[in-house]
Amino acid sequence: MAANNSYSATPERIPESSGATSPWLNILWHCLAWVWGAAVLAAVVLFFIAGWPAVINVVMATLLATAFSGISLAVAHFVGRKNPSAVMGAFLAAYFVKVVGFGALIFALPRPDWVLPQVFMWTAVAAVILWQIAEMFTFARTRWLLYGDA
Repeated sequence: MAANNSYSATPERIPESSGATSPWLNILWHCLAWVWGAAVLAAVVLFFIAGWPAVINVVMATLLATAFSGISLAVAHFVGRKNPSAVMGAFLAAYFVKVVGFGALIFALPRPDWVLPQVFMWTAVAAVILWQIAEMFTFARTRWLLYGDA
């Protein structure tokens, strides 16, 4: 009887994050893929229900949500290249700035005529929630290099 070659005593290693690759940009790309994948699906469905105005609202709400959601990951990437120990503090500060900025933008500016309030609001809420899920999911599966090879 032949041996089963599908089992290996040494499991495949997941590459750790290092200076060569940015875990923050990896998280950013995953979040963008999840959110824009859902946005395209929503836009196609809403096109058949409400036409082009709904598609424009989906795109604009997703652009707004991803722009503000990506701020903290971009800050973490740039701070992490210079000072890796300051990343979490910078991430928290950027998170506060993006939440306040997003809220101020939504409440301070008048609503344009092209906005369909329900489509825009539900798209923005769904995009932010999906972004948070993707960010946590990807962050939890990122291997961090804690100690250098010395």
